[in-house]
Amino acid sequence: MPYLLQADASALSGLLDTIDKKIEVVNRMTHLSPVRTYRTQVASAVAIETEFQILNTLLSDKTAL
Repeated sequence: MPYLLQADASALSGLLDTIDKKIEVVNRMTHLSPVRTYRTQVASAVAIETEFQILNTLLSDKTAL
């Protein structure tokens, strides 16, 4: 007889919290926190373009090293 395997709610909540913390760390390391904090809201074209330019600059600096 097959059993339905279900994740424990607290374990799943802990996993999602860990993912959110890792995203915050990446944003802080790339100095994108001010731009990316608005991801949950509607972003204007200017905000998206600014984020792209900042990310592009950071990535080109990393490749130059």
